[in-house]
Amino acid sequence: MLCRRDSAGAFKAASNGAGWLHRLKEPPPDWTPPVKAPEKPKADADRLDRVYRGFLRALDLRPEHRAHLTGPERGLSGRQIHRRGYKTLPPRGRSAIARALVERFGVETVLSVPGFYVSDRGPGSAYITFAGAPGILILFLDVEDRVVGLQIRPDKRWDGGGKYVWFSSKSRSGGTGPGGVTGLPAHVSRPRTRKGGRVWITEGPIKADVASNILYETVVAVPGVTTWEAANVLGVVDKLKAESVVVAYDADTEHNDRVQAAQQALCRAISAIGKGDGRLHNVGLICRVLECQPGELLEYASEPGKD
Repeated sequence: MLCRRDSAGAFKAASNGAGWLHRLKEPPPDWTPPVKAPEKPKADADRLDRVYRGFLRALDLRPEHRAHLTGPERGLSGRQIHRRGYKTLPPRGRSAIARALVERFGVETVLSVPGFYVSDRGPGSAYITFAGAPGILILFLDVEDRVVGLQIRPDKRWDGGGKYVWFSSKSRSGGTGPGGVTGLPAHVSRPRTRKGGRVWITEGPIKADVASNILYETVVAVPGVTTWEAANVLGVVDKLKAESVVVAYDADTEHNDRVQAAQQALCRAISAIGKGDGRLHNVGLICRVLECQPGELLEYASEPGKD
């Protein structure tokens, strides 16, 4: 508390010279602790798709991000980049983009979409904007090709930060997160022409897109190797009517007991479907594990004669 009259008992003087700062032993009688606003419910898949597609149309893909996607690590063509919808999350001009979305879809709808929130920073009244570090925006598509989530590959990773982060406003005023009652989304990456009923499961949305282009098969990306239950991967496999499944996590899972256990649990659950346990329809479904060194899935997929 700032006192302008008495310095006795103060722990320091105010830096602006306006008085002295005292610590209160008890809060004043009219004080109430701040209450965190509850997280807004996440929109359904149709609303997410409409708002996200409107948002993505307002963005472009910067040359440095295009160069990363077409470079030797990814090897995507310009046509594939356009089809997959990658965009750049810009550092500036955000409130103008959000305002256009609000004019089109309404405040409540926009704020029910992860990534958008109410900001009171700067002069004037509060306004709607969006969160996230600048970087490449990657679409998460469901089995009906609806955009149900976005991840960011940040240009700068902070200590302890992952290679991919959710486009989320969970901790922001009026915002929401990517989970909600429907759980985290998985990304269903389909080729332009599908050559069989096999479905691959891996981690990393860009890796899934690149592998799908090479394999001409559907590749499902889980948001994290231990999140297959939260992402309802069994439901995705069921809706895709998979004939067989290959779980292709990086081989370094063998050095991580928690991740290895999650991989084995996923394959056991898929195999249980194949035994006709009554939960899903894919009787006869076969699941196997393919352990690849980091980056080897794409090399494996590109070799002829693999099954």
